[in-house]
Amino acid sequence: MTNLLKVDSLCCFAVPEAHGGSGQLDVVVTRGRHRWRHGHGSKDVLEEVAAMALVDETCIPCRDGGPTLEMEELDELLPELPGWRLVEGHHLSKELEFPDFASALSWLNSAGAVCEEQGHHADFRVGWGYVGIEVFTHKAGGVTRADVVLAAKLDALPLNAPSQA
Repeated sequence: MTNLLKVDSLCCFAVPEAHGGSGQLDVVVTRGRHRWRHGHGSKDVLEEVAAMALVDETCIPCRDGGPTLEMEELDELLPELPGWRLVEGHHLSKELEFPDFASALSWLNSAGAVCEEQGHHADFRVGWGYVGIEVFTHKAGGVTRADVVLAAKLDALPLNAPSQA
């Protein structure tokens, strides 16, 4: 008889070896704050792994968009994303302030590099002294785990990065 696990989300992650992963593509199942993985070298069993900070995860967005997060899981994850708002249950949004346009543009260039590295891209607005960010998975039509991981990685960028002249 097979035991079935009711899950909140299922996504593909590259879990770093330092956090109990293989460093290669793993399937990660979440239910609340518990995560299990099935990856390279694993048999037909899910191994529970310790919860890690969102910023330490590397999400490989599922090609079909992946499942959107339920409101319960978003309510649990949003406290880890200070300043981010959930808008209409559809996307994450944040506004950043900078002393001038060059500083905003410099930060945006760093954010773009993070998006490229993650293979997941936010929508940005930039102007004198501000950058607006919206994050959601277009194919899924809402917020996925990849989006909260990307938001955490953008939060980790310093706001006072030197301007590139």
